Amino acid sequence: VEELMRLHMETHKWEDALALAEQYKGRFDDSVFLPYAEYLAGCDRFEEAQAAYKRAGHPEESQRLLIALADTATVEHRFRDAALFHNRLAREFVELAETAITKDGKSSTDKVVKRHLANSREASLLSAIYHAYDLVHQYTVDPFFSSVGYHGVLNATCFLVNTLNDKKFQNRKSRAWSYVRHSGHDPLG
Repeated sequence: VEELMRLHMETHKWEDALALAEQYKGRFDDSVFLPYAEYLAGCDRFEEAQAAYKRAGHPEESQRLLIALADTATVEHRFRDAALFHNRLAREFVELAETAITKDGKSSTDKVVKRHLANSREASLLSAIYHAYDLVHQYTVDPFFSSVGYHGVLNATCFLVNTLNDKKFQNRKSRAWSYVRHSGHDPLG
């Protein structure tokens, strides 16, 4: 069975490999789903790749994929997509916290749960920031702006100014977030 599985994987017959993995649940999860997730990510099938990373037991790889997608969207000035990816990342951190709670009720997991929830709040805030900035960016770049009108842009701008200048935001203790790699107080982009 192992040789047949290896043959399917080497020839990129993923449907056959996945069908075989389903027959032997749990036996091939790590060895099949991790390369499959990398294959999917290489083919720009990111949502499927995330599910495969989770099935392989590597949720941190799923987070890295979301981080890379969010960073790329920000650099490419696709701020709505960056907001979406940070929102998904926030949900992933909540799922990890829930998993840590149900897995073990020990005090050592309290730190892990708190870290995941803090990262979730941070990702959720970044999602809101990028969503608001998308409106402002749209207004300044697009020749015909009809998204939310001038009042919506003013409200988004006020939200951004108040959030980014808030002392809690600037002095936040989670500067060493496990998922943000840039320095400084302002979000990337």
